[in-house]
Amino acid sequence: MTDTCIKEAAARYPGMILPPYDEIFGILGYEPLVEFTERFGGCQVYVPRMRHIFKDCLTNALLCEFDGCNYAYLAVKYGFCEKFVREIVKKYGSRSHHQPKNRLN
Repeated sequence: MTDTCIKEAAARYPGMILPPYDEIFGILGYEPLVEFTERFGGCQVYVPRMRHIFKDCLTNALLCEFDGCNYAYLAVKYGFCEKFVREIVKKYGSRSHHQPKNRLN
């Protein structure tokens, strides 16, 4: 079966793509879904929540915006509880005058 045949069939009968792949097809489109299946086809793939994927990005942004006393503001802005913001600041320190690091250790 050629890629062209699959693409034509998917375009002609998108309602017949099996769930949950039909939703993924609707979000990504054909080419990205093909690339994804070529890389990960046959594997079990866990898709974490966005907050987990971008955790280090959020932490760096929060630390760069921390001014020494805006715990409550940052908690609301980033959807964390104030206690968690305090724990992040305590663990990593303020980076308001520093360049963000690529990865937190």
